Amino acid sequence: MVKRLSINSNYLYGGILGVALVTLLLMANMSSAATTFLIRGDVVKYDKANGTAHVYFRHTNSAAEHFAGEIHEINVKNSQFYRYDSKQIKIRSTFGDTLNDSGIEVVVRGTVDDSNAFKATWLVRNDHTVKLRGHVRGQSVSNNYLIVELDKILYEATGKEYRTFSKGDTVRVYYDDDSTKFRSRDNNAMNEDEVSNNDEQVTITTAEVKYGSRIEADAATTIRDGRWTF
Repeated sequence: MVKRLSINSNYLYGGILGVALVTLLLMANMSSAATTFLIRGDVVKYDKANGTAHVYFRHTNSAAEHFAGEIHEINVKNSQFYRYDSKQIKIRSTFGDTLNDSGIEVVVRGTVDDSNAFKATWLVRNDHTVKLRGHVRGQSVSNNYLIVELDKILYEATGKEYRTFSKGDTVRVYYDDDSTKFRSRDNNAMNEDEVSNNDEQVTITTAEVKYGSRIEADAATTIRDGRWTF
């Protein structure tokens, strides 16, 4: 009888160990399970060679809400890329055509595991190209920006109102002093320091809103002094 109990006890002990091991494995698999995230934010930097992008999370779904307001590296090696064309139609794109500047807004969907490793399944570059008109309220030639009181700001592609800003808001428009085009009211080329700083009317086309609220003018931008052209 004692011998029989000993055998059964060993068998039971082994069974308990087996169950415990399976439970631990299941728990490990559960803890490492990936969660689907969806975020909208700003590209801080990107690395095409390594297939990564560092993104500031401005808006998130509930699965990623504890990451809001933080910058995280996202693996985009296997991501599908999209952007909007000149007619605001979403089209397939590439890493280099989509992630070619910092400050651009993107929407990213993918998975994140318990080690906070983010992997994108798709990434969309939002279009924040705008045209605006207003009155010049100041200028810093040394820091390359105009201070403009807005009369109107629209999406370049559609002409619809850009609702981040309102009429009467005062904004800084940062320009590239080597490439941004300055024109007079008669469409003659002019230097940046020739822009009138006396409540003059100004029209700025093909600028871009970055980091949610910073307006930048580059080589594609024309700043026309002296009148509104739309």
